[in-house]
Amino acid sequence: MALVSALNDSAVNAGHAGTLDEGAYVARAGMHTPELVAAVLEELHRKFGGDAAPRLLDDPPSQGGFLAYACVSKQLVFDPPLVRGTWPLSFRGDSRRSSYVHSFGLWETWDEPPELWDPRVRSIVIHYPRWTDAEVDAMSEEEVDRMYDEQTFVVEVLPADRSDRLIVARVEPGATLQETVQRAMARLDDRAEEHPRARLDPREKFQVPCIDLDVRQLYPELQGKLFAGAQLAAGMLGEVLQNVRFRLDEGGVTLRAEARGHGLGAPPRELVCDRSFLVLLLRRGSPVPFFALWVANDELLVPSPEPELLSEMRREGMLGGAPPQGA
Repeated sequence: MALVSALNDSAVNAGHAGTLDEGAYVARAGMHTPELVAAVLEELHRKFGGDAAPRLLDDPPSQGGFLAYACVSKQLVFDPPLVRGTWPLSFRGDSRRSSYVHSFGLWETWDEPPELWDPRVRSIVIHYPRWTDAEVDAMSEEEVDRMYDEQTFVVEVLPADRSDRLIVARVEPGATLQETVQRAMARLDDRAEEHPRARLDPREKFQVPCIDLDVRQLYPELQGKLFAGAQLAAGMLGEVLQNVRFRLDEGGVTLRAEARGHGLGAPPRELVCDRSFLVLLLRRGSPVPFFALWVANDELLVPSPEPELLSEMRREGMLGGAPPQGA
């Protein structure tokens, strides 16, 4: 049970308090029993209500194993909604091939009420680039050319609940996703809204492809891995599975991510005497056995015929070598 307590007490985001609000996630670990599954379901319904529809809790409990489960559920609403594009956006990504996709954002439109422009434009904050006319006037021709050629931008879309943030950035990718995130985060300015170029001009445009993601992913590279730590007893991971649902469009963001890990509190033991072995008989409390047998070959063992399935496979050439003696 020390393993279970350590898993429940551990902080995945140690040193990053406030990464998620308490009402946005459920994270539990314990021996995989019906009682634990029921407790997880109760907390999911208490926090997420009718939106609680877990996909990764349908497996029956595994005797002697543990379950680590986490679910994150967030919804960010854009009020008023941004503009949905009526003409497809040509998206190339990192490849040479382009495809047409749905998009949303903010630009001047003729078929929307003009009074929606002000609340919409206030919901978008440009962190980079934000050159003022005076700064552009002071630039050399080379600097102006670089400014126009630059492909980097970092934009924040403010949801109705300002305690959450949505950042959309086009930056050069780093060697890892973490490095790419850090490049975008480095451009964020805590006082961005005070800048005179933080908002879009009616002649300008902000456009983002709509995203609709529903992916279930196994992580075989983690299966069978041993783990241990200062507060964790030795254990072995079994199946590690994650399901991510993410949607981004003119109405806002919907995120639902579940992760589940099965495993054993200790590595599974296969205690098979398929090599030489020792047999002892002794009285309880006696330091000396009254019988000892070292089995180094099959001379004293009870023979058994080879299983018919293996014999058939050998006849068909699916198994190489001669059958074991006694088969």
